[in-house]
Amino acid sequence: AIRIHTCGKEDMNDLEKVLLLADFIEVNRRFENAGIVRQSLDLGLDKCVLMTFDMTIKHLIDVNAIIDLETLRARNYLQRRIDE
Repeated sequence: AIRIHTCGKEDMNDLEKVLLLADFIEVNRRFENAGIVRQSLDLGLDKCVLMTFDMTIKHLIDVNAIIDLETLRARNYLQRRIDE
């Protein structure tokens, strides 16, 4: 769970998802998106993790950074799972 807590991976278990979210929304994170996710926790674990992936990917595009392929795979896997 610790190894993938920033990039994610396909078919994450609940512990991995919680750790990823905890890192993104921890109290010292002052960026706007952390607050948005904090306020959306009642949507459920999968939807919040998907929201986190989407925000991260959009940010990386905005700053012309490289996006880890595992993040894209994890995001798409989760989106398909939610859509089912």
